[in-house]
Formats: sequence, structure tokens, C-alpha cells
Amino acid sequence: MEEPRLETNLGDEGRSHLWISIAIGVCAVIVLGGLVILLSRGKPAAGLASEQALPFSAAEQAYAQRIHFTDLQMSRAANFLNQEVTYINGVALNDGVRRVLAIDVAVDFHDVSGNVVLHENRRLISGPKSAIEAGQRESIQLAFEGVPVTWDQSYPDVKIIGLTLE
Repeated sequence: MEEPRLETNLGDEGRSHLWISIAIGVCAVIVLGGLVILLSRGKPAAGLASEQALPFSAAEQAYAQRIHFTDLQMSRAANFLNQEVTYINGVALNDGVRRVLAIDVAVDFHDVSGNVVLHENRRLISGPKSAIEAGQRESIQLAFEGVPVTWDQSYPDVKIIGLTLE
């Protein structure tokens, strides 16, 4: 009694379809892998690496004492990639006599031991459209992705490191 056999011999047409399917699968894996790598890198920090740092000579340093950050509030939310984003909202007050055209700040998040776990330089105010007039207030917001879990959950230090005055 002869047992039935499963025929596995593919013709030329079947083999070409198999190779096409394998090639499409390999290309899909490569494309998806590239997307995962690009998305996992995230966008570059919104720091000052691509922007020229603002001046901070003795005159700007003296005027920086006239700029105050008040009503600071922090919140956290997930972005569209489901990553935690930490926001700092508040008000920048210019209690001097000059118009402030641009402000660079250094922001330091600390751990429970007081060590800096995240340091970023940011452009807070930029250009005439967002300038802060003498004696005026301007709402501000900073957003940070990837704040380390070792952060102590306290307000970060925000320090002026550059100014452009009119």
C-alpha cells in the first residue's frame, strides 16, 4: 500500500513568487527598523546648538537682574509617541526700562542628592514679535522630553545666560 505524498516541487512561477514575497518582507523589515530607529532618537533637544548664543556681557548680566520668572507651574503629559513631556509654564516679568528682544536660559533638573540629572539651554523669548516691553509680563512655556526618572520632582533651576536688549 502506497502512502500519499505531498507534492512540494514548485514550478518556476511558484519559486519566483516565493522570492518576490521574501524580498518584500525583507524590505518591509528594513523600512520598519529604520522608522523605529529614527523615532526612538526623537527630535534633537530644542537647545541652542543650532542657534547662535545671545550676548551676556556685563551690561546684559546687570539687566538680567530686572527679569523675573513668576507663577511657575509644572505639568506632565504624554506626546503622540507616548513619551512623557514635562512642561514649565509661567510668566517672565521685565521690570526694567528696556525692551527685551530675546532671552536664553539654562535649565537644570536635579536628583535628591542635588546632582544635575538634566541640563538644557533654551531660547525662551526670540525676536520682536515675542519681545517683552519695559514693565510688562509675557507668558512662557518650556517643554522637556526625556527628563530622567531620577529627577527629584522639584522645580528646576532656570537661569538667564543670554539677552538681547533694544
